[in-house]
Amino acid sequence: MRLSAENLTCRAGDATILAGVDLAFGTGEMVGLIGPNGAGKTTLLRHLAGLAVPAAGAVHYDGQTLKAVGRPALARRLAYLAQDADAHWPIRVDQLVRLGRLPHRRPLGGETAADRAAVERALTATECLHLVTRRFDTLSGGERLRVLLARALAVEARMLLADEPVAALDPYHQLQTMELLQGVARDGAGVVVVLHDLTLAARFCDRLVLLSGGRVLAAGAPAEVLSDGHLSEAYHIEALRGGTGGEAHVIPWRRLSAKPE
Repeated sequence: MRLSAENLTCRAGDATILAGVDLAFGTGEMVGLIGPNGAGKTTLLRHLAGLAVPAAGAVHYDGQTLKAVGRPALARRLAYLAQDADAHWPIRVDQLVRLGRLPHRRPLGGETAADRAAVERALTATECLHLVTRRFDTLSGGERLRVLLARALAVEARMLLADEPVAALDPYHQLQTMELLQGVARDGAGVVVVLHDLTLAARFCDRLVLLSGGRVLAAGAPAEVLSDGHLSEAYHIEALRGGTGGEAHVIPWRRLSAKPE
């Protein structure tokens, strides 16, 4: 699946959040969306998922508009994990993850063997099998996030959009989740993930897109995007750099000065 944004402009009231964004994402790669707070990362992801209408420009799915593809078909091809995703009613974990299979169900159709297998794969991959009989509202914040990721994975879509999937996780589960998402890409799907941790972005993503000031400041290989100049312009910071086993460390180290508003 090829997902593209062409001359995308997004507004919230009178404020322009993104302007003239041109990006493309494909299967078999993991792309990190990075940038300071308010840069438009969540806005971009929501528009890519077809959940918001752009002020100008367009989003295409294999060259087709959302209207041409249709929401039921898109729901089978694209999964979205929202930053503020939640379940607002008491529901068991296994039941919640099964909701990820709804796009594949026929009207009034029941759960199939393929559905059950997909749910089990998702629960296993996110290390949530031991939570299946728990009520979602009794879980910790990190456990909830992993269960919601399992629901998104259960779709087994060709493209997965994940907004800050490691934000509430402990270090073990941050690494486990990044390894999992990288594996999803290696298995042939596309992954677009919003991240604030620059070291995780540098280590696990094939490409990075750095948003700043409502535009794409840089896009490409992590080493190119995470340059001193880009980090200075976008984040107003200096980074401490190093490496282990051929993998880069990029650690925010020092503010250059008070960041301008």
